[in-house]
Amino acid sequence: FDQRCDGELDGTAKQSLVAFISRASEVGMIPIYDLFNHHNGKRNCKLTVTEEGVQLLVVGDGGISSGDEIYLSYGLKTASTMYRDYGFVEEW
Repeated sequence: FDQRCDGELDGTAKQSLVAFISRASEVGMIPIYDLFNHHNGKRNCKLTVTEEGVQLLVVGDGGISSGDEIYLSYGLKTASTMYRDYGFVEEW
């Protein structure tokens, strides 16, 4: 960051950086991935990385039917961490 931006961001660069940080997974940017909702108690899919690439796998017994919402898990985190990193607190 310091080498490419000299430690300073203009408006466009700042928006790009925030978009990347807030939407990137451990493997980088994945289109559509950030549209899925988080819920530890209702998680029905997970992201995996294989030699073939990034895959979204269905987990659990129920499967996903047409019209079902897709839930990921951002991991078990404290309420303060969830609010700081994602802007919401999960109900349990």
